[in-house]
Amino acid sequence: MNIFDIYKAKGEAEGLQQGLQQGKDEKNHQACANMIKLGFGPEVICKVLEVTPAFVEVVRREVEKENTEE
Repeated sequence: MNIFDIYKAKGEAEGLQQGLQQGKDEKNHQACANMIKLGFGPEVICKVLEVTPAFVEVVRREVEKENTEE
C-alpha cells in the first residue's frame, strides 16, 4: 500500500462518516418537524431525539413559516 492508497482510504472513510452524519441530521430534522406538528413540547423533543433546544427552535420557526405560506 502506497501513500496514495492510504490517503484515498482515509478520504473515503471521512466522506462516509460525513454522509452518515448528514443523513442523521436530516432524519432528526424531519422527526423534529413531525413532533412539533403533533404538539410535542421542546423538552420532550430534545430528550427523544437527543437534539438541542436551539435545534428545536430553528425547526419550529421553519414549520411556522411553512404554515403561513400555505
